[in-house]
This record gives sequence, structure tokens and C-alpha cells, in this order.
Amino acid sequence: MKRKKKQLHERRQYKRFKVPSDTFAIVKNPCFKLGQIVDMSMGGISFYYISGKEFTKKIAVDILLADDDFYIDNLPVNIVSDIQVHLNESLEQSSFKRCGLQFEELTSQQRIKLSCFIPKQDSGYLQDKRFMSFG
Repeated sequence: MKRKKKQLHERRQYKRFKVPSDTFAIVKNPCFKLGQIVDMSMGGISFYYISGKEFTKKIAVDILLADDDFYIDNLPVNIVSDIQVHLNESLEQSSFKRCGLQFEELTSQQRIKLSCFIPKQDSGYLQDKRFMSFG
């Protein structure tokens, strides 16, 4: 008797890339939260943040690359996941969460800014303009 293998379907439309460690997500509604972005694509981001007050259903996020001129504000997003994670042995397990956000309807200006940061090549890492050599 043959068993049919169930095929898994990848839901992400865009490939995610790792980001420099000084790339942050800023959520300002309903309360201020700052988180470190783990990975990013043209479709969304995921980031770590310190647990606290829950997000509302409709939020917007800003993306900041510290010590650079890269900043995008007010990106409309949908919360895909928001789970407890354990990042460090010395810290309480419930003190951090990893949040996955899917971008909703972005303006053409927001898409252009994102596409300047997301690499065209398939290297697995986002470009960090500070370390690119010009010469």
C-alpha cells in the first residue's frame, strides 16, 4: 500500500535575508517598542523585543539602520506570529519575544526605499553600505 506524501507549501513569497545587528524595528502604537530585526524581505520582517504590553491588531513599524541614513517610517503590517523565545541562559525565558510581521499595502516610496536595502543577489545577507568598497 502506497502512502501519499503530503507536500509542504512555502507561504513566503519573498526570500528573507539576515540583516546587520544594528537594524531595528520601532513600533509606536499603542505603545513604544524597540526590537532588533533578525531577517527581512520585501514581504516582511521578524524581530526580537522585550515582552510587555501586547500589540494591537493594526500596527505600523519603522525600520532603522543605526549609524546610517537608512530609515523607513510608518510601514503598515499584519502580525503573523508573536512567540516567546529563549535567547540567553542568564535571562528569564519569558523576557523576549520574536515577532513576525507581513507588510501590507506599501506606498511606492516605501517599496523603493526597501528595494535599496534588500540585495539583488542571492547572498543570504542584506547589503550594508557602510562596508562596501568604492574604488
